[in-house]
Amino acid sequence: MIWILLLGALYTSYLTLAARDHGPALRGDRGPFDPRFFGRQVWLIATAGLLFGAFPALEGELLARHAAVVTPALAGTVLVTVAIPLRRRRLAALGAALAAAGWTGLLGALLTNSPAGIVALAATGLALTATQGAALRADTTNTTRYALVTLGVVAAGTALVPIFSTVRPSAPTTYAGMLLIVVLMGALAVTAAAARRCRWRLARCGIAVALALPVAVVGLLTWPYALLPGPDGSAGETWRHTLADPATLRLLTVAALPALPLALLAQLAGKSSRRSQVEGHSQEFGRLWLT
Repeated sequence: MIWILLLGALYTSYLTLAARDHGPALRGDRGPFDPRFFGRQVWLIATAGLLFGAFPALEGELLARHAAVVTPALAGTVLVTVAIPLRRRRLAALGAALAAAGWTGLLGALLTNSPAGIVALAATGLALTATQGAALRADTTNTTRYALVTLGVVAAGTALVPIFSTVRPSAPTTYAGMLLIVVLMGALAVTAAAARRCRWRLARCGIAVALALPVAVVGLLTWPYALLPGPDGSAGETWRHTLADPATLRLLTVAALPALPLALLAQLAGKSSRRSQVEGHSQEFGRLWLT
């Protein structure tokens, strides 16, 4: 169970933190370059590493079934990672859109195995990421953009509606997943209310919660399956049967787990030093990003 929770936590961390970079990139904002940009991409690499190491029977089947979603998501991640340092704002916006929609669209694929589910979660992820960009912009420039943020929240909530049709109460985990959906909708409501009062930090927290919950929702609603049975008759894969053998897991425990708290501490240290770095160099980075 700990490996499943760890995989979900890493993916959740990436979706939540990447929105802080992809949101401004989507808008082509002229804010300063965040020194932690590359550090946030590490969480996606860690997710992929854990998937390949701890779930060797899952990664191949996952990529084979959902290549149409994973491929543009990966392309978008590479594009936005390259475009921002090269100061290509249009390419950065395209990459951010593909990455934001693709990685949340993958959750829709895991949840429903249908194009409708993929489109719904992709639209939700894209709307939340763009809303996070608008809230960050409003927070740093003291401009009033509550209408834009509210519009993004409404779009994200509306896109989630088709997901409710997939819920089939049949297990305790299903009810827990439904409860988290209610919490997610509550986070969107809090975001809209906070934006109305120009409390942008609270609005950003609400968006971050909304971005963090879909991974847990999908995990609970599809439990115990890692991959649901396909519409083409392909068999489902349970988490238990995709887990690596005990010897491999022991090796991962020794080699990989100590690196995770170190990465977290490095990010926290970067946060504490960011203010001084930005104050000293933001104007220069901003000019480079714009030119």
